[in-house]
Amino acid sequence: MKVKNNICFDYEKLFGLPHSQGGIVFSDLVHQFSHANGEFVADDEGGRQTAYNLGQASVIKYIIAQLNIAKRKGVE
Repeated sequence: MKVKNNICFDYEKLFGLPHSQGGIVFSDLVHQFSHANGEFVADDEGGRQTAYNLGQASVIKYIIAQLNIAKRKGVE
């Protein structure tokens, strides 16, 4: 799949407005898949839960990164 150079603006349209449905959905995703105490689990033998948490958080971090890129490009 080829990604557009300005896909960040699509993320901004979908998730960027706090009171839009996309903003509400994004807030729910952050609540569900961001880990308040970090992604690393103490005494996680084999690291499976930590790896799972990191995978979930990476999606949220990617969306936030796209929103930040759009914000920077919008200022230029």
